[in-house]
This record gives sequence, structure tokens and C-alpha cells, in this order.
Amino acid sequence: PLERQEMRLEGFEPYILVSVLTAEGSYGMVSEMNNVEWAMVDKMISDKLPFFEILFAIDWLSIAILLSAGSSVITAMYATTVFSLSILYGKTALGMSRDGEYYEFMQTTALQRIRAFQAFSIALLSFSVSVLLLVTERAPPPFRWPLAIASMIVMHFASTEYNSIVLAARPIFDTTSAKNSSSTQ
Repeated sequence: PLERQEMRLEGFEPYILVSVLTAEGSYGMVSEMNNVEWAMVDKMISDKLPFFEILFAIDWLSIAILLSAGSSVITAMYATTVFSLSILYGKTALGMSRDGEYYEFMQTTALQRIRAFQAFSIALLSFSVSVLLLVTERAPPPFRWPLAIASMIVMHFASTEYNSIVLAARPIFDTTSAKNSSSTQ
């Protein structure tokens, strides 16, 4: 039925919304990175300082924030693009009464949506890591370790809950159980 297919496509919209918000927040972190520190490292390299001296001068926490926030932006944008295109072309096919082409499109692009969901999950994890690192970096020194540990505990709990929900949803996407349940009704 057409209504079910439209509901299926609308189910992709929250992925787009969350991915865009995640990318925006992560991009904000990347934009805030202190260019002075990077300029200092660049100068040390151009001055041909010893490698180990440069390694100890680098702010590794800032690099970790940049890498995690940057990966969050990239993976969130990938998820946004795939889910947006799935909705766009899926609704176009349904709107043009091209049901056969719609089903073929959805079947042919299933792997891309699986990857987009994985990218969505990575974006959320990377964003969480970025926030944890940023809180650690900006906290007054005596509070850094306690905040980092508390944040990791909360992050572990949230990750466990997320994984439990994703595992519970697996039967929804299992095509063999879908065929079995539709044949018994």
C-alpha cells in the first residue's frame, strides 16, 4: 500500500534532522579550534626543530577534538545525503505511480542506507567524544579528570542503551522474518 511506503520514507526524516544537527554542532567545534596553536606547530616544523620536541609541544587534546568533530561532520553529512536522496527519489517514484521502479530503487539502494545508518551512528559517537574532550579541555584543571570519568560513564550507558535499541530493531529489517510473518497473516 502507498501509505505504508510513504510512512517508510518519512521514517528517514529523523535521521536527516539528527544528522544535520550533529554536523552543525561538530562543525562549530571545528570552527572554534585555535589556529594560534597550529601556527606554532607549523613554525616549529619550518624551524626544523627535533621531531620529539614538536611531539611534546603539540596539544593532543585539541587534535583529538578536531579529529572526532571532523569525522562527525563528514559522517553526518554522508548520512544526510543518502537519506535525503532516498526520500527524494522514493517519493518521486511513488508520486509518478511508478511503484515497480520505487521497489527496485529501494532494493538496489538498501546497502547505501545501511551504510548511512552506520555513518549516522559513527557521527553520534564522534560528536559525543568531541563533547567529552571539549568539556575536559575547558574545565578547570582540578575538575578535568572527574568530569572526564563522569562523562565516560554516561557515554558508556548511553552507548549501551543505543546498542540495545538497535539490536531490538533488527527483526524489523530482517527480510526472512518479514516474508514469514506476511505469509502467516
